[in-house]
Amino acid sequence: MKALWRALDEGIIDAYVSDNAPAPRSMKEANVWEAWAGIPNLEIMIPFLFTYGILQRRISLARFIDVTSRNPAKILGIYPLKGELSIGSHADLVILETGKSKRITASTHHHKVDWTPWEGMELYGYPYYLIVNGEVIIEKYELIGKKGFGTYIGELKPRKR
Repeated sequence: MKALWRALDEGIIDAYVSDNAPAPRSMKEANVWEAWAGIPNLEIMIPFLFTYGILQRRISLARFIDVTSRNPAKILGIYPLKGELSIGSHADLVILETGKSKRITASTHHHKVDWTPWEGMELYGYPYYLIVNGEVIIEKYELIGKKGFGTYIGELKPRKR
């Protein structure tokens, strides 16, 4: 675990991402070779990295931004249209609540399953506001964006720098 945190901090690991593959318990509670791979993870990724990375001083805020935004956009070939806050880039911004923790519970998660391996954990850094292309998608922790909103990555044409 220490080696992974060090690799993330030192830039050996380029991005902090997930395929977010939640499945019902019945598909998970099998032997290791038959169980569905993946967990309901997407919603807690940023708070987890903020809490255990930044607050416990394992990574810097600059590194947090690199691995959660800038580097994934570069890997996908859509930087600086995405992954950067600058003139000509999409107006994508997340505002995190860093002073107040929230307890994880499956009953409040926005997943298609009724369980979470993170049940009961307290994390900081939940998205309080999320703005995508200038449109508010999350407001005061609540998803308010319209279904289907967004742009297919294959349709993005990053500008040249």
